[in-house]
Amino acid sequence: MKEELAQLFKDRYDDYIRMYKSRAGAQDVEDVVQEAFYRALYYKHTFNPALVPLEHWMSGILDNCLKDLLREKQNGSSMHDKLTEDSAIIESRGDEDFTKVLTKEIGKKSGDNKNALYLYFLCGYELREVHRVIGGSYNTIEVWTRRFKDMLRASYPEYKEQDA
Repeated sequence: MKEELAQLFKDRYDDYIRMYKSRAGAQDVEDVVQEAFYRALYYKHTFNPALVPLEHWMSGILDNCLKDLLREKQNGSSMHDKLTEDSAIIESRGDEDFTKVLTKEIGKKSGDNKNALYLYFLCGYELREVHRVIGGSYNTIEVWTRRFKDMLRASYPEYKEQDA
């Protein structure tokens, strides 16, 4: 995992700087990107390559670092506090059994469909954010999530109240 992150750093660092410069600001963009790679190393045990590619996982971490920076600027807190297990990148959005069902069913999908469902259902991204990360057609992503919800409702009626 460290080797893959090192390669991603080497290959995409400048791209990430360009992508986040307008949102983080010229003075803070390098801090955001470096913090994201630090968190990726810290939480490498949470990465599941069967669910999402490394670059998409990294996009979630970058977005969280940006949110933390903006929160820091707004209220004076620090995104550089010591990381703990409570700082995990992805928090459960429902009960553990339902999260296991989501993980199992999303794992059956492939390609961008799997990535979009992972970001939407497990990471809590909004559809527009999923579209920004995945690319392609917004309508396709919307259809994937709607069909997945319908499948969940039909296959797991006991969780009908919990689906996103």
